[in-house]
Amino acid sequence: DDRYSQEQVNKIFQRICDTGPPQSRSSCSPLMSLLVDAVGKLDDVERQDNPNKRWSGRVETILRKKLFALDWGIELDEEGSTLD
Repeated sequence: DDRYSQEQVNKIFQRICDTGPPQSRSSCSPLMSLLVDAVGKLDDVERQDNPNKRWSGRVETILRKKLFALDWGIELDEEGSTLD
């Protein structure tokens, strides 16, 4: 399977945050915006085509939650910052 797992997407998200300019919901790079939008589309496709497979359908929500937290300087607990 050539698709990225949720863990891989989280690593990409973290890498963009670590190497680029500060990211937030109100000020994210085009690359971050593209990643979050693409994950949202994958969430929709996986929900329709493979409802019981490895993609939870919540990845976009979690990434947007992280961007919101970065925007407001909120530190998420482990539960809120994972893709499980």
